[in-house]
Amino acid sequence: MLIRKDELSMNREETLERLSSEISCVQKLLDTKYSEVIEISYQQKLREILKKMTFFQEKLKNNTFEISIVGLEKSGKSTFANAFMGNDVLPTKDARCTYTATSIRFGTENDAQVDFYSDAQFNEEFHRKLNLLGIENPQHWSEWSKELLDKETEQLPPLRSEQKNIYNDILEIITNRSSIQNLIGSESLHFVNHELETEVKEYIENPAKALAVKEIVIRSDKLSAMRNAIIYDVPGFDSPTQLHKDQTRAWMKKSDAVILIVNADRPSFNDSLVQFFESVDKDDDGIFIGEKLFVFANRADIATTLQDNLQRIREELQNYRIMPTALIAQRLTAGSARARIELDNGNTQSAILQSLKEKGLAGDGIDTIRSLLEDYNNTVRLQVMQQRIANLKENVLALFSELRQENQIDGNSSIELQMDNLVDELKRTARQRIHNALAECRTQIVQQCKENKPITDKVRKNAIQSIDPVRYQITEDEIRRAQYEELSGAGVLERFDASIRDSKFTAMYEEFIDNVVHLAVEEYRESEKKILTAFESGLELTPSHPFFKELEKALKQYISEQCGKVAPEGYYNSLIRRYSRSLFEILISTPFGNIARYKKFDDDRRNFYSISLFTDEENPQIQPDKQSMHYQILFHQQINSNNDPQSNSLNDAIVKVESVTNEVIAVNSPLYHNLQNFCEKHPNNALAELDTLLAQLPPVETADANAIPLFAIQENPAVTKLNQLLEHALQESPNSAESQLTERAYAQFFQNYRKTIEKIPSEFNQDVCILKNILNEQVMNAVSIEIPFLDLVKQDIISLQKSLETAAFTSFINMEKAHILEEKYNQLNAENENRKRRLEIIREIDRILAAED
Repeated sequence: MLIRKDELSMNREETLERLSSEISCVQKLLDTKYSEVIEISYQQKLREILKKMTFFQEKLKNNTFEISIVGLEKSGKSTFANAFMGNDVLPTKDARCTYTATSIRFGTENDAQVDFYSDAQFNEEFHRKLNLLGIENPQHWSEWSKELLDKETEQLPPLRSEQKNIYNDILEIITNRSSIQNLIGSESLHFVNHELETEVKEYIENPAKALAVKEIVIRSDKLSAMRNAIIYDVPGFDSPTQLHKDQTRAWMKKSDAVILIVNADRPSFNDSLVQFFESVDKDDDGIFIGEKLFVFANRADIATTLQDNLQRIREELQNYRIMPTALIAQRLTAGSARARIELDNGNTQSAILQSLKEKGLAGDGIDTIRSLLEDYNNTVRLQVMQQRIANLKENVLALFSELRQENQIDGNSSIELQMDNLVDELKRTARQRIHNALAECRTQIVQQCKENKPITDKVRKNAIQSIDPVRYQITEDEIRRAQYEELSGAGVLERFDASIRDSKFTAMYEEFIDNVVHLAVEEYRESEKKILTAFESGLELTPSHPFFKELEKALKQYISEQCGKVAPEGYYNSLIRRYSRSLFEILISTPFGNIARYKKFDDDRRNFYSISLFTDEENPQIQPDKQSMHYQILFHQQINSNNDPQSNSLNDAIVKVESVTNEVIAVNSPLYHNLQNFCEKHPNNALAELDTLLAQLPPVETADANAIPLFAIQENPAVTKLNQLLEHALQESPNSAESQLTERAYAQFFQNYRKTIEKIPSEFNQDVCILKNILNEQVMNAVSIEIPFLDLVKQDIISLQKSLETAAFTSFINMEKAHILEEKYNQLNAENENRKRRLEIIREIDRILAAED
């Protein structure tokens, strides 16, 4: 039963109205204000649905009617299309003549537009074909040859039937490469009037041109009876080109109606046709292709048994389920497209028309199928469209239902209450987190100090290392200034020595103290940073927090107030001065060999004794007053040394004496024995002490090189004098380490020591070296600076842990809660806004669902 025109109009308007309402709802849900509420996957689905809705809306408004003409190659599809539109434009040779899909629509003038692929589009499509074969070669399409294609194909398993078609597609492109290159990327071509029947055909049937064509649109004024129609003439089912098969499937699914052209004189359907329909039984909207199918039995004029043939076609359509049985009788039309073309050309008495009449046909069949299509367009087509929209609507409603479920909101607590809950939760959890972080911080700092001794290491590498004899040496300018003053007389040399040492003492001592204190405080500041990090970790603050700097400043203030102690600078200053000042005073400020050095030692004897015990190689059997450190300070020599420098010192002494006395020293001679004993008494500074004695020798006469050696016949006065000086020095030197720590022994040791300006720099340099060694070993061990450092850190951490349970911490949280929780406050506000949007979404969806109900 046909739908009346007034009902059809009403149904179309109603469908459009309902569709417009749904489009409006989808558009609202895609508003940017909902982008944070609706997941991206839902947004994508909504956009796809909206695109289809809009497409159907435009089709309904314009009553657009898309028709595909399909069939086997050489079945007369193009001839039928020419007859249907009343214009002989499409090529109709016996051989395959359609290489690209062509659309035909109404136009006030007869014209055509040919669009070409761009190089990038063509290259992409070419590589898509290669991938379907299993070839992944990035070479540009224009660089391929048949040899390369065959080489790549040889590596593949045997090609299936469909892959062989793809291979032929690629081969045809390679064969026509030169002409294709000339066309791709070209501007669109326009043809009018008589050009339609000549030049346009080249771009449809000639592969050299047609393969470069992306689309051809032909407009004809002969379609005035079906102005809303768009007709697609597509390649045949049995085309060896896979692209053509893909195009045919796509147009059949897209079209509102499909006209199948079959041969009336060959009624049996071949495998290509049957298999093709099996592969495309439904379109993208779930509509069975057979429900929109019309069949035109062409070339009825040459069928010898037409009615039998038509019955056979009906049976084939039914047996292969190509279209519903109820539609076969009313949608099968027999005729001849060629007869209609001759009729349009004025040949009303053609043999084809006469043959059709003899077979009982009233005409060529073109008007009949046009009439069927018009009725279909005015009745069933709307129902098909409504079915498409209904299917789409089902998807929309299902998606709406999911969205509604996703955006349900439980509870209705106020944002103020939620913020208060956040603050309470922060106070409760932050205390424990900070307490644990501080405990972990303390453990790490203690472990690091025990394993590495970082402060001691820094002091040794920096502060002590800076005590360099070269850096602090007495310069030649200082010596010259003393000489210019004509220093002479008793005590003048000692005053110069003391004066210059005083100036050196001030610079060296204060710089050393400053360096050590700086390094210790620097390490303490690092511990403060770790404590600060523990608080930040407990409060879950990171540098990305918008108020990180402000909160860091507030935390530093809080930590400082809770620790409430004197700055560590004074603490470390007192500690390091306690253990180092006396050493600087005796070694730097007090001249070597001066009785004042012994008195300074004697005044601070207990202090020096205690410091000397902190050696790296502590030997409890050595009494404090016999520690080697004391003899270095007083005499520039060591005792109880494990080293044995005597041999090297003796050899060097012999060489030096022989050069001064101009005489070879015999082994076991008195001078040899005296030098040996002298080196044993002065293991560390024998050569320096020997220089003092050599300076007192008389001049040595030089003999003629050709004469008998001078001292072979007479005694050498220099050797005699040196023996006397050595024997006297050996007699006056203390015989035991213990005796050297008395004032008398000290005075006797330096009784014959000749003080000169030239000696002062070397004496001072040796004092600096001794000071550096004692600071590096005994003083650093005595101070053990990590112990007081850890004591300070532990006190700080314990104070801070206790403060977490006081009103001070609660007050801090209350003062800084807006900053600490700023991100969570913003999140709550955003969630509140999202909540409002969700309510809007639910209301909008409910409106649609209510309308559907």
